[in-house]
Amino acid sequence: MGRKSLIVLLGLAGLGLFALAVFAQKLGIDRGSDWGTGRRIIAVTGLFFILFTIFLATWSFWQRLIDKARRNMCQAWMTLIEIPLFKR
Repeated sequence: MGRKSLIVLLGLAGLGLFALAVFAQKLGIDRGSDWGTGRRIIAVTGLFFILFTIFLATWSFWQRLIDKARRNMCQAWMTLIEIPLFKR
């Protein structure tokens, strides 16, 4: 199984968990309509999986953005160092 397949599987698991928490009463899993601790934990876990999937899918974008910012900061620092602060 490749990396992309695992990312998609993780995202689908997150969607499934979140949908399970939201529609637990309609599916007959939970009799009460109030959100107990279990449903909240399932919903938060599903949201975590979804957000982690988005992070993994966009990792290369964030890595390029950080590298570009690092290069620009180094270039700005070198330019700042070359400015003479006083004349002799």
